[in-house]
Amino acid sequence: MSLAGRVAAAHPGQQHLLAAALVRAGRAEEAVRQFTEAARVRVPRGVDRALLALARCRAGQVEEARTELEEAKRWAREHQLDWTERVETEAQRDGRAHGDVSCGAEPI
Repeated sequence: MSLAGRVAAAHPGQQHLLAAALVRAGRAEEAVRQFTEAARVRVPRGVDRALLALARCRAGQVEEARTELEEAKRWAREHQLDWTERVETEAQRDGRAHGDVSCGAEPI
């Protein structure tokens, strides 16, 4: 079992960590299930919803991905965070290329 899996098993409120690791590993459908499970014990934050949007996109759930991305943006606004500015700033800081997040051929 991975480190993220051990953390999730030992700390039931931390399944979102395993879900994030699954997104990173390209295991989108498993990530969607883990995020769904995590939401039963912990209210999802903006970053959780953004990662769930990515997982849903990769799993071919385009409309659901759009919905989750909108929820991530709403969460950021409610918590007085400019989500797009923060993502762009982090991308620039980390030296990553800037571009639209796309789901297949269409930007989401």
